[in-house]
Amino acid sequence: MRRHRSKENNMPRIKTIAELRREIAVREKRLAQLQNQRKGLAKRLAGLDREIVALSGEAVVQRPSGRKKASRTIAAKRAGHPRRGASLGDVLANVMAGAGNVKVADAAKMALKAGYKTKSSQFGNIVRRSAPTSGSRRSVGVSML
Repeated sequence: MRRHRSKENNMPRIKTIAELRREIAVREKRLAQLQNQRKGLAKRLAGLDREIVALSGEAVVQRPSGRKKASRTIAAKRAGHPRRGASLGDVLANVMAGAGNVKVADAAKMALKAGYKTKSSQFGNIVRRSAPTSGSRRSVGVSML
């Protein structure tokens, strides 16, 4: 015949202070082992990075460990968005100084001719949005035709 347990026996056993201290000591020891293992792996990884740099000539950019993104080389970063000398508003102000009202398409062509670099297929819309802005810059007259 099967005996039924009472509800009081289903509770977890309460650990003594000595048992808790032993468990903490075991966990601290394991933590120290993992930290030492991590240091060793970091040294190996640094050695691999140095070898990669020596063979390829490209430096490896490391990200903080909290990020999930893959690391990129410096050359890959340089291939991205080019740095510009002047903002679009400044280029438009310089190009159209004294030109009066100009069509948006013409203003876009003038900015590109002046050396402004863009990869946008909708550059006219960008010019239309940025041209009327004023602030520290002088106002530029662009006709919306």
